[in-house]
Amino acid sequence: MLLKSCLFELIGTFILILLGDGVVAGCCLNKTKAQGSGWVVITMAWGFAVMCGVFIAGPISGAHLNPAVSLGLAIAGQFKWAWVLPYAAAQMIGAFCGAVNVHRHVSGRNYGIRHQSCQRPCPAPCTFRSPDKGKGRQRLAVQLDSRSGSACWSLTRRVMWNINVLIK
Repeated sequence: MLLKSCLFELIGTFILILLGDGVVAGCCLNKTKAQGSGWVVITMAWGFAVMCGVFIAGPISGAHLNPAVSLGLAIAGQFKWAWVLPYAAAQMIGAFCGAVNVHRHVSGRNYGIRHQSCQRPCPAPCTFRSPDKGKGRQRLAVQLDSRSGSACWSLTRRVMWNINVLIK
């Protein structure tokens, strides 16, 4: 029961962040069809993202979708303390995978994302300035990001396949 609940927390949080961050990227990045749509679109889409996450995870795990909710329920005595850490880990992994998938979608296109130091299109989120003007360390950050993104994409595909198996 715990594994199934954590799996649905992971998927619900993944969908929440994927849809929520996706609409923010669409509204805020240059050269997108939704650029400049405004805060009403963003808030409505985040509400829809929360609704989708709750619809997915709610019947199985209670749809906490946030480690603070799991911790708060445990403090209030309405959730088992032994389940807080596994739930929080699943939620954080789901959020990370959702954010990586949005980044992978956005970084492959030229939406005006720039490195801070060299002003060229950004292949990965290199948000720091290195003392050597970005030659070695930013290259390392790009390699680490592409590897973690591939691992996350593989994990996402595996999780979605497992969900199909669980539902059938």
